[in-house]
Amino acid sequence: MSLSLEGAVLALLASWLLAHLLGLLVWARGLSPELAPALRQRRLAWAAASVLLLPAGAVLLLSLASAMPSAEWVQAHCGGHSHDHLHACGDGTASADAIYRTLLLGITVLVVWRMAGALLRERRLRRHVDALHALSPGCSRLRRVDSEQPLALARGHDQPAVLVSRGLCQALSHRQLRMVVSHEVAHLRHGDARRSLLLGLLLSLWLPPLAGWLQQAWQQALEEAADDRVRQRFGGTELADTLLRVLSLNMQHLAGSQGITGHASARRIRRLLTPAPPVPSTDLVAWVYPAMLLGLAALALLAHHPMETLIHRFVGL
Repeated sequence: MSLSLEGAVLALLASWLLAHLLGLLVWARGLSPELAPALRQRRLAWAAASVLLLPAGAVLLLSLASAMPSAEWVQAHCGGHSHDHLHACGDGTASADAIYRTLLLGITVLVVWRMAGALLRERRLRRHVDALHALSPGCSRLRRVDSEQPLALARGHDQPAVLVSRGLCQALSHRQLRMVVSHEVAHLRHGDARRSLLLGLLLSLWLPPLAGWLQQAWQQALEEAADDRVRQRFGGTELADTLLRVLSLNMQHLAGSQGITGHASARRIRRLLTPAPPVPSTDLVAWVYPAMLLGLAALALLAHHPMETLIHRFVGL
């Protein structure tokens, strides 16, 4: 006996919606600005991954619950259960299977399309940065871009480098420029480019409003983590002054600056003028997702048919 197609599809959809609910709770209640950036990144990573972990876990656990070794056990398990609605033990009709097969195909096409779109956007951005890198003179990790725009960004992946525009170099003091470069180097050391690419692929499977909110929270946490790395060496007050200086340059250029002043600069400046929050060794909120997988296992094994009946009450199958 195997998991029916309708049971698998509805388990995917239900757990996908559950992941969105958890992601919304994390965004609304679990990303306080007072928390350390590393802690927020950990929670966001778990939240983003739940859109894959929960559906995969739900289907796997229902499959295990449906794969019973004994015909007698199946009769005892299913004999008294109504078969006039959803039944995950594989009793779907041919017409129902056709509907759910079409639905599953649609889900697959949507997932592939969204991930392909995320990869194409990343490829366009990378080609733009690669072009700036190729046109910048020098062969070191630090490259100067021939532009008046206040530009500073980190190029990760195969040839890591820091790109700083000529306009920014001329407008900042030597010490301020060192802080800007140190901020971008922190992004390289943390592997932010690779981590952001992975998180972007995961968030492509989320509904657009919530995906955008989580993406913004992720970028904010990355920038603040890089700020903390620079603050340890230069101090928060000096870094805040440098951010203000780059922001003033930003006001003079409609195209704006990139890199160090991105993502809620005013909040970052206020944060730099307060003591750095401690980073706890454990995060109980991040353990919610493994605990939920264990909870799904218990439900699938101990409350298999009540789960089917509950779904029937909502969707009328």
